[in-house]
Amino acid sequence: MNNLSDEILSQEAQLMFERAPGAFNIMGGDLSKWIGTIPLRTNPPSVAEIQISLPNNFPKSPPKVVAITKIKHSIVDNNGEIKTRRLSRWRTDYHAFQIVAEIRNAFEKEVPEVLQKVSAASSQSSLITSLKSQKEQLKQIIRNKKTELTRIETTSSSSISSADLETERAIMIKESLFDLEMELHELESRFDEVEISGIEFAHRFLNIRKRYYMLKMHEEN
Repeated sequence: MNNLSDEILSQEAQLMFERAPGAFNIMGGDLSKWIGTIPLRTNPPSVAEIQISLPNNFPKSPPKVVAITKIKHSIVDNNGEIKTRRLSRWRTDYHAFQIVAEIRNAFEKEVPEVLQKVSAASSQSSLITSLKSQKEQLKQIIRNKKTELTRIETTSSSSISSADLETERAIMIKESLFDLEMELHELESRFDEVEISGIEFAHRFLNIRKRYYMLKMHEEN
């Protein structure tokens, strides 16, 4: 049984549902274990099944990521364990959904060789199931956003207390700061993989840092 706090687990779950590319779901009600599929640009199209496990000392230690589908790829070892750049350089402010995005990007740049024999019908069925799952996740996210918008629209300005407004403001700033942190992580990864030049990195980094400090000032005021 995993001893991670409910706060950490719920945050990772929310981020996985809202931001992880592909279709991922919890395993047996355990929020520390996820299983899902990532589409592969093979011929015919197929999917790779991936399992993610959060250790008891997460986020101090990185999650363990294993390819259930037998595939050959530069980031997958002989035991099926996936080892990406971000996993090897793990930081406590990283999240599981970022690993999923990194894996998908790696699979798009270098299409894995599927070693296990899967019939075309089975592969197509898995792909359809994956897409249906993604569709349901998106529909749920949209429903949640609509509910929140309805709540805001139906609340008259006179009934909103200053405390409520301050709470909403704090939440918005926190979410904006988080988005900037994710943007910075992505920029660092692209620079590490030599996808952008040093000049472009410096320009975009300064822009992100400026926006970040402005938000921090608003947060502290």
